[in-house]
This record gives sequence, structure tokens and C-alpha cells, in this order.
Amino acid sequence: MALGVGAFISVVLPSLAVAICMYALFCCLRGKYVEVYEPRTLKVQRFEEASERLPDGYCKWLLPLLKLPLKVVSTTCGVDAAGYLAVQVTLITILTIATVLCLPVLLPVYAGAGGLQGFETISLSNVSPASDLLWAPAVLCWPIAGIAYACIYRCLRKLQELKIAGLHRSCHPRHYTLLLRNVQEPSETALEERIRAAAGEHVLHVDVVKDLGKAYDKDFGKYKKAWLAWKRAEVGSHEVPDSVPMTRKGFCGPQVEAVPHLAEQRDDQRQVVESKRSDFDDLPCRPCAFVTFTSLSAASAALAELKDWAPEPASEPRSIIWANLKKCRKPAQLFAMRRCVGLAIAFIIILWAIPVAATQGLANLDDLAKKAPFLEWVTDLPESVKSILQGLLPTVALAILNALVLPIFTLLSVSSGLEDKQQIHKSLMRSYYWFLMVNSFFVVVISGSVFNQLATVLQDPSELQELLGRALPQVGSFFVSFITLRALATPPVALSLVGKLIPTMLLLKFCKTDEERAELMDPGFHQYGVMYAEDLFVWSVVIAYAVISPIILPFGLLYFALKHITSKYLLCYVYRSEYQAGGAQALSAFQLVLAGLLIGQLTVVCVLSIKQSLAAVLCAPLPFITLGFMIWMAFSSTLADQALPATLTAELEDESRLERWHQELREHVLAEPAYFSDLDQPAMDKFFWRDISADVAGGEPGHAPLL
Repeated sequence: MALGVGAFISVVLPSLAVAICMYALFCCLRGKYVEVYEPRTLKVQRFEEASERLPDGYCKWLLPLLKLPLKVVSTTCGVDAAGYLAVQVTLITILTIATVLCLPVLLPVYAGAGGLQGFETISLSNVSPASDLLWAPAVLCWPIAGIAYACIYRCLRKLQELKIAGLHRSCHPRHYTLLLRNVQEPSETALEERIRAAAGEHVLHVDVVKDLGKAYDKDFGKYKKAWLAWKRAEVGSHEVPDSVPMTRKGFCGPQVEAVPHLAEQRDDQRQVVESKRSDFDDLPCRPCAFVTFTSLSAASAALAELKDWAPEPASEPRSIIWANLKKCRKPAQLFAMRRCVGLAIAFIIILWAIPVAATQGLANLDDLAKKAPFLEWVTDLPESVKSILQGLLPTVALAILNALVLPIFTLLSVSSGLEDKQQIHKSLMRSYYWFLMVNSFFVVVISGSVFNQLATVLQDPSELQELLGRALPQVGSFFVSFITLRALATPPVALSLVGKLIPTMLLLKFCKTDEERAELMDPGFHQYGVMYAEDLFVWSVVIAYAVISPIILPFGLLYFALKHITSKYLLCYVYRSEYQAGGAQALSAFQLVLAGLLIGQLTVVCVLSIKQSLAAVLCAPLPFITLGFMIWMAFSSTLADQALPATLTAELEDESRLERWHQELREHVLAEPAYFSDLDQPAMDKFFWRDISADVAGGEPGHAPLL
């Protein structure tokens, strides 16, 4: 598991070359392909503002990007984007101060303590058991913890201010709406009459959740496909004068004119959809309904007045997962489903530990060749080649195993019955974070410490403590390589957008309709759940080894610096917003930040105890303090609350704003899009962004139109 400086350099250099190429590619292409690299300067979504163009030039974009304040980010991209960037800035601040504290103190202490080689020379491995030098890392744990608490507290207050400022700037229509979960009335009319009797004349309208079934969803999909085929043929008929596009009637039928034939198929499928839509009013009511009020104060008061219906604040329409909401599951059902999914995730985490542990055998190819005779040829390789392979193979194998589990966790999160995309991302963040911590941290630490010493331990178990005291810190050299490769691989490739640019350039010439072009050019959404989990995992590893192997700190800082630049650019200039939840996920992220700090403190206590040092006693209170801070933060912060604070309802009441929104509130904003989408434009998502250069009635310069 030990990694020499030469081997580390030989592993990092190829990744560094790739990173430089990706950044150079981005700088060269950014100004040429604006629709790919800066689409948010050309289009904008509801309740957001367009981003301003960055200066042209290879490197002129960097400084204005870094100077962009979080207040502007929250205005253009939402508080969720600002929250994600704020978490990164907080971790960068903590690691910067930790680097300044630890490197000047611990590197001289460790370097002069023993005679190991490579990165182990400047780690806790180099210090003898029961040495007085072990007090140095124990003392440094306290200021690092204090800085972390202060930075997290300050960031939470800043995000709360941004959330309130966002509400004052554009209070979303969803704050006028409640979701009722215990509807027993047999019809929509009966429900509306009873709600009006309970809440007075402040009820604007009631939308009962109904389900036309999977057959309708399938028919609507067929109609959308038929409409797109007709649209494509119609556009193609105008490309070449005096030409008539032809198509086959059926799989092997005769050729017919494409436009009238596809128009007939479109109309037939539309009749099917319209027929089923006509049955919507006669469908039985599900036990869920949306109730919209005429004022914010009425909606706030209704949370208490309508308690018999189990009311809760409505989610933003974009964030609703209608396939789950239509089932209107009872709380007991949701609880059971989530527990089952949790058990399935735990089983996968445990099962994945086996191949992950095996990857650490790749860190010592000579020992592996002795145990596996078919690998004897490895011993004949040059030492330089073996060094590169031993540094690269475990990292690559671990990254591949981590990537394979993501689709499984995403499917399980959706299957748990969650009805809000923000909750899906939060669930994915937690499950993937703990997967990474168990398999890429705990399993790696244990297997990396014991794997190559197993024979020695079996011969003389009394040496286990001494071997662990030396081997546990040595695993830090693997994490140095792992984090450096992630820093040089993930952010540059993501920023270069080569995965988007190449397919776009190849397929754009085949797009005939505006809808096809919009779909191809769509940059997609930022995957908050995965990105948070990966960042928090790196943070947890770095902070766990901050005083054990302090050389890891600058490499962790490099990772977050490059990741912050990439994330800020992609959020502010590329990705669309999938939803707006007021930065709620940042609070859960900070809980995991503290969990990582807690794991790091326990790691230091364990290592110092194995080293037979009384300095472990000095660090022992820190985990309890961190745990107390986690509990306090969970109960004191209102960042995750989706309900509008009662103290703000009077301040945010705006009659002119409500008048502009009345039409939108009445037009099924909180109803499944497939039921009420425009059949003349079925391919256009109601919440898709709009071109800000278009002259839309009711629109304002730099803002998306409300309707």
C-alpha cells in the first residue's frame, strides 16, 4: 500500500496531461459554440434571470466567474445552486486553514521521527508508539474542529438570508397551495364545498389528484411520437422544392405521401388521447388534492384549519414525481417502502465490499503474483511499469465499481415512493455517500492495512496492534493518489463538455424541427445527489487523514478548487434548473460534512490509541461535541422547511403579483402535465426554458415569461 514519490508522479503525469488538454479545449471552444457552453445567457426559465456573458478570450472568463457572488447565483440559478457552491466554498475555507496549520507543524515532526520511505516519511506511520510527538496531531484536532463549526454556522446563516431574499424577489406560486393527503370526499365538488366551509372565501380552486392509468401515459407517448414524425415530414417537404416526401404504409406496405399519411396517424392518436381526457372529470377521486388560496396568509392559516386533511406545503410543480404522487400512498405504506429500500441499499453496500476489498490487492502486484501463479509474468515487468500499475489500477478499479452502483441506487430511490425530485436527490446523496464511505474508505482502510500483513498476523497475532499502528496511516498514500486522480480527471472532463459537444455536432445536421433541435441542445440538469455525495466523500477522507497524513490536505484543496470552478460555471452558464427548493439539500449536506468530521475524529482517536499514546484522551471529547452540533443544527435550522415562514407572509403579500399569477394558478400548474399539456405542441414541456430574445407578451427583459 505504500506509494513512493516517484511512483506517484508517474501515475499523476498522464492525468495532468489529460486535464491540461481538456481545459485548453474548453478555452478554445467556449466562445465558438455559445449554445453548448453558455446556453443560460441565451435562454432562461421561470422565476430566474439570464446569466451575463463572460468575456471572450482564453483565460479572461476565470476571474469574473470566481468574483460572481452567491447573491447573483441565487438570482440567476436559484438558492439550490447557491447552496451547493456555498458548501464547496465552506469546505475550501476549512481545508485552507487546516493546510496552513498542519503542514508547517506536522511535516517537520513526522519527517524527523523515523526512517520510512515515500509519503510514509511525512505521516504518523513514521512516529514510534507512545512517543511525545503524538501530542502534536492531537492538539491540532481542536482548532480544525472549531474552524469547521464556525464556517458551517456562518454558511447556514448566509443561505438562510439568500432564501429569504429569494422569497422577497419572487415568491413562487406554490406557496399559495397546500397538498391534502387525507381526502375522504367522494367527489371534487363535495371536497371543494367542505373546504370552502372550513377555510372561508379564501379558496381560489381545488384540484383533486386523479389517475387515468398507465394506458393513457402510453397513448400520450404514442401521440407525441406521431406528432413529431408528422412535424419532421412537414418540415422536410419544404426543404427541397417540388419534392414529395414518401413513406411506407406499415412495415412492408406500399409507399404513400408522408405528410398526409403521418397527419392521419397523428389525428387518429389524438382522438384516442382526447377521448380519455374527456373521461377525466368522471374518474374517481384519489385521497390527495391540491388547494390554492387567494393569499399567503390564508394558505398559512389553512395548515391549522384543514388539519383533518393532513395538509402540507405543495412542492414546486417541476419537482413533483407524478407517477408516485398519483398512487396517494398512506404514510404507513411509504414508511414500509422506504425501510425496504433502505435494507436493499444496505445489502448492496455490504455485497459491494467484497470486490472493493479485492482491488487493494492490486496495490502490490508481486505479492499478488505469489498467491496467483497465472500472474507470475507480472514479476518480470520493469519496476517503473509496476509502480505505475500499482498506483493506477486500484484507483481505476475502485472508480469503476463506484460508478456501477449509481443506476441501482437511483432506481431504488424512485421505487421508495418519494414524490419529490428534491427528496430523490437527497436520498441518493445519503445512500451514495455511505456507500462510498463504507466501501471506498472503511473497506479500503481495513483491507489495505491487513491484506499484505495477513500472513504475519496469523503467525503472531500479538503483532496486530503494532502493524495496524504503522499500516493505517500508510493507507493515506493511496488516498493521496485517489483524490489527485479524481481532481485531475473529473472536473476538467466535465468542464470541457466533450460528451455533449461531439454528439451535438454529429447529430445537429439531422435535426429538421425546432423540437428536435431543442431536445438535442438541452444541457440537462445538475445531479445534486451524486455531486454532493462525491464531494462529501472526498471531504471525509481528507479530514480523516488531515493530521495522520497531512500531505493529503493540498491535494484535497486542489480537488475542491477545480471542482468549484467547474460547478460554478456549469450551474451559472450551462445546466437548467430541475427544481427550486430554497437550498434545502444544503442542510442535509452539512449534516454529512459533520458526519465526515466525526469519522475523522474517531479515526484519529483510534490511531493514537493503537499507537499507545495518552494523546487519544485529548481528542476523545471532540466526537461528542461534533455529535451535539449535528443535533443542534438539525433542530435549529429552518433552511429545509418548505412551508413559508409565518413571519414573512405579511411582508410578501403582493396583490399585483397575485393578479399576474391567477391565470397560471387556475391553469393546472399543479396537475400532471400529460393530462393538460397543449396537444398542438405536445413536445414542448411547459416548464422548459424560453429564448429571452423572443418578444413574448407579458414578459420582462431578462426574465422568462410567466405563461
